[in-house]
Amino acid sequence: MNMIRNIVAVILLFTLSPLTVFADNPGSATSEPRQQPVIALEIAADVSEEEAIEAMISKAGELNLVVVAVHNSKYVTSLELCAPSIAEVLLRFDPTLSVYVPCRVTVIDRKIMTLDFSNVIQKLPPDLQKLAGSVVQRVGEIMHAGSIGEF
Repeated sequence: MNMIRNIVAVILLFTLSPLTVFADNPGSATSEPRQQPVIALEIAADVSEEEAIEAMISKAGELNLVVVAVHNSKYVTSLELCAPSIAEVLLRFDPTLSVYVPCRVTVIDRKIMTLDFSNVIQKLPPDLQKLAGSVVQRVGEIMHAGSIGEF
């Protein structure tokens, strides 16, 4: 099961586009922009973070992705999502892909974010690219549903 979770995470992260973020360096006079392999969506003004999270959990079930875990802290909520059958195929191909599984989607500061897996997916054989891409597409749909509070 852990193998499957890891595969799903890898798939979701690979099809996202990079987002430029600014590193806050306490004590520094300036912040330098840096590229992160992250895809991010803003949560609509009329949607609370809690509603966004509920919408994403609902959408994950609708799209047949398993919500493996939900981690909450004061400032961030993280969802772990998995497509077990696809994760298993990917991990059998390359066990090192386990570092990407399960797919993680975080909600912090009114943003919904996940890793950009496009570089990893491009290195897979075509049949596995298609499988991984299908998971990434579903993660994108889940993030979108959260951003607009769509149940």
